[in-house]
Amino acid sequence: GVRCTVNSDDPGMFETDINREYLTLAGQRFAEDELRQLAIATLESTFLSDADKRALRTQWLAASTSH
Repeated sequence: GVRCTVNSDDPGMFETDINREYLTLAGQRFAEDELRQLAIATLESTFLSDADKRALRTQWLAASTSH
């Protein structure tokens, strides 16, 4: 029940960015579906409106399953 998210709150201090964080997780054998779930959990943790979250989730899922 705990929501886990991927972040890069201070790229300058930690010498990373969100892309590198996902690549690191992929290198640790996180499956594509697990990475997708983390991205959705991160989206759900934002202060966006529910409508904006739904729209982005729909776009992300369509893009991630179309390749």
